[in-house]
Amino acid sequence: MSCRRLRAKSGEGEQTAIVLKRAAGHLIVWIGVPLASWLWMISGADVAHGQVYEKPSGEPEVSLGEFRVTPSLRVAERYDNNIFYASSGKVDDFLTDIAPKVLITSKGRGVDVAANLGVMWTEYAKNPKLSYFSSNGGLNLDASTLTGRMLRGLGLKVTENYYYTKDYPAFAALGGPNPIASGGIQTNRVTTFGNSAGATASYVLSPRATVLGGYTNVRTQFSGGTTPLVSSTADIGTAGTEYSLTPTTTLLSDYFYSRFSFTGDGSLETHAADVGARHKFREDWSVDGRVGGTYIPSLERLTYNFNVGTIKKFSATEVSGRVLRTVTSSGGLAAALSYSTVAQLLVTHHLTPALTATLAGNYGTTKTVGSSSVDLKTYNVTPGITYALARWADLFASYSYYKQDSTGTAGLSVNRTQVTVGITMTWQ
Repeated sequence: MSCRRLRAKSGEGEQTAIVLKRAAGHLIVWIGVPLASWLWMISGADVAHGQVYEKPSGEPEVSLGEFRVTPSLRVAERYDNNIFYASSGKVDDFLTDIAPKVLITSKGRGVDVAANLGVMWTEYAKNPKLSYFSSNGGLNLDASTLTGRMLRGLGLKVTENYYYTKDYPAFAALGGPNPIASGGIQTNRVTTFGNSAGATASYVLSPRATVLGGYTNVRTQFSGGTTPLVSSTADIGTAGTEYSLTPTTTLLSDYFYSRFSFTGDGSLETHAADVGARHKFREDWSVDGRVGGTYIPSLERLTYNFNVGTIKKFSATEVSGRVLRTVTSSGGLAAALSYSTVAQLLVTHHLTPALTATLAGNYGTTKTVGSSSVDLKTYNVTPGITYALARWADLFASYSYYKQDSTGTAGLSVNRTQVTVGITMTWQ
């Protein structure tokens, strides 16, 4: 199966319109917005935000919720030594990022909402024609309080995240709000629209046992660029159980059905299952781990998968790490499934109440199932520092080094260095 690019009838504008219509329209408009609006109206039908009232029964007055809008502006200067992601003959440039963002939170009603929307203009100093607009945003909606009123023990969470850019993130931030990333793969400069939308329902069978089920749709659309990339869609259904063996230990089991569709190249299915546990050793240390297998019917192939992570807190330091292996798409490099292994480490240390240092490290491997067309190893390390200049202003600086080695026929060997300094201003 060969790689194919999305083509619009004419012009980059039509390509972008098609991408946004297919990805955002189907998921956000048809599913996310009506569901969120319906839940919001039901949860707020009998309350008025921010008011304090006297209950009819004469009980004490209570506050009915909190609604907060937090705008921010990030301005950064960035040096990039490889703006075209080239294997040789690298071209460097200085970039200016201007990124306004708004965070909206609502708590204390039947539905808790956390939403964010950000846009960014990136201006190149030496190559102004490469300047581009990007945007990202997300919605986390927890309707468990509302659904629990309808049916005792029933919970519901809805998520929606998107990313539109010409600099697609290689790794997702560990524990970050946006799960969209290419699994560590760096491709050529290309316009990318990624969208992940899903819903998870839970039901408490007993004080110890909970069953869960959910659906997630992940779309990645590529357009433009010098090398054609394969757009893909993943439909993932999940079912699982959680059983509290002790107050600190929970047994876990999961089943995943995934259907991966590639532009013009058909689809592939996988079935995966795992078992594991989550244990809290102390208030400042928790570990979770799962192991299992993935079966690919079309290839009659069975392989292993795992997902292990930990969080440890010290007096001034927090360390979190995760290692996982899955069968997933090939990051646009091929219309095929790949074995993907990702290891991540994040260390946060508070040097003073105002000064915080971070160190993020990532390692990933990607290899196509049943062939060697994609065979990549990637590394990324990013140390950074943040200083709270004022209650509303944070200064930051970071250094990032990324390296990708390719031994397959698809993909490229590349290394990239970036240095960033800037300020984030937040109005609270």
